[in-house]
Amino acid sequence: MRSAAVSLTGGKNLSIKELRAGYDIIGDVHGCYEALVALLTKLGYVKEGDAYVYPNGTRQLIFLGDLIDRGPNIVKTLRLVKACVDVKSAQVVLGNHEFNLIAYNTETPDGYLRKRDERNTQQLKETFAQFETYNDELHDYITWFKALPLFLELDEFRVVHACWDQEYIDGYLHQFGTNQLTNEVIHACIKQDEWVLTAIRRLTRGINLACPDNVKVKGRDGLFRNTFRARFLETLRQNTTRILFFSLTLCHLSWQKVLFQTQTFKN
Repeated sequence: MRSAAVSLTGGKNLSIKELRAGYDIIGDVHGCYEALVALLTKLGYVKEGDAYVYPNGTRQLIFLGDLIDRGPNIVKTLRLVKACVDVKSAQVVLGNHEFNLIAYNTETPDGYLRKRDERNTQQLKETFAQFETYNDELHDYITWFKALPLFLELDEFRVVHACWDQEYIDGYLHQFGTNQLTNEVIHACIKQDEWVLTAIRRLTRGINLACPDNVKVKGRDGLFRNTFRARFLETLRQNTTRILFFSLTLCHLSWQKVLFQTQTFKN
């Protein structure tokens, strides 16, 4: 499970122990139901009906999205997580994989919000295959995804799937008055509102930069990409230039380090 972005906010400095006293934050599950159950059990959550709850309700789960795709038990994973949300033992923020599924199934005057080409279909193939006999249930989950928040700002910390960008957070709240992916937001996406589409991409995917010379990198999902995600969640020093290293697999030989100078950050 890959961790997503969680940033502390406010004037109060919280220790890890204090932070976890009320919340357990879980990154991308991607259909790994058995691993999730093992984790919840180890954390002290107990099964009640279809959900897992913490005794006396003193702790709550926060899932950072990307519940679907890749793993062997996507249906069971969604049933468990939604059951937890329904009994308020969990919250969920939207991940890019959930948004991809929404967009793939959202019709526009020109087809679909996310093109139904071979590449995009490949990304969702495990989810479609495992829901083959549960089509109505999949439709219900897509409707549920549309009501999920894109970000959470609690008293002690902030939560977003990929990148907390304050400019887009503030703009989103100003324009839509909510942190959720509402029908109004979907309609703006259908109309190809570039600001809204960029905001959603930034919050759910992070900051993507182009690879040099149009180099393509093969991911674990078998797909080739000519962009990479920048590391943005780092301590910044005054008047310093941050250097970003990333690795590329070239021709299936060895890992090569490529150096990028990004920009000068100032407090």
